[in-house]
Amino acid sequence: MNNRKINSSSITIPDVETAEQIISKLKGLSSFIIDTSSLIYMNGISALNKVAQAYRIKAPVSVINEFGSCPEGISTIDINLSADDDLLACAGKLGLPVCSEDKRVLLHARRSNIDYYNTIMILVSMRTKNIITKQEFGHYITGLRSNARYSEKVWDYAQKLIDTVNMV
Repeated sequence: MNNRKINSSSITIPDVETAEQIISKLKGLSSFIIDTSSLIYMNGISALNKVAQAYRIKAPVSVINEFGSCPEGISTIDINLSADDDLLACAGKLGLPVCSEDKRVLLHARRSNIDYYNTIMILVSMRTKNIITKQEFGHYITGLRSNARYSEKVWDYAQKLIDTVNMV
């Protein structure tokens, strides 16, 4: 497997075998803890309601306060730390993965051995489960390409997952 890390904060593009393992995890995904950045991205591409219907999503109260409202279908957890700290504490306590767009949060999740995803990966999960059609998936990805602030490395990584989903 050619999936070596350059450093702890780098993104390594998965090879086909690694991408298939990630896809398999995403196929089994049923619940996660979400942060404000992912709520904003999902809301911005009009996918939040569909995501909330498809998964059991939990959010710390601090994240909901930061977002401004509690979207329908999302349960809150009151743990009373800062939003980022709440997110990781909840994930660790409940044994759930994290959904975030925040590089710092994702690095902390990695260091704490907590699975972590971003909005693109949640959309890939939804596509692998046939929750959304190929057309809806394309629409959401186009929306993210227009509005999200992902690096080229993140898009390259996402494209490898998308290509793998299209092969399966």
